[in-house]
Amino acid sequence: MATFLVRVELHGAEHDANVYTNLHAAMANANFARFVHYSDGDYWLPTAMYVIEGQSGTCADVRNAVSIIVRQTGYAFQSFVCEIYGSQYCSAGLIKKG
Repeated sequence: MATFLVRVELHGAEHDANVYTNLHAAMANANFARFVHYSDGDYWLPTAMYVIEGQSGTCADVRNAVSIIVRQTGYAFQSFVCEIYGSQYCSAGLIKKG
């Protein structure tokens, strides 16, 4: 089973306050999380970045699933998907979830 990292950028959505809130909810409903797990807790990812763990399939499969969700916003978009085998998190001020 694989873990994938996804970044989504909506074009022209700067003035729509609810669009990213709705996108986050739709992505969560499809099991995409906005945080990563580490031994000392969970940490928020940067805005509009998601991770999905325990998936079968390829980057293309995840990209296709993400595209279906993001198209529902009605905005033009770009997305990037990569399979990850490990990660490290760095931030000037780590933002712990919860």
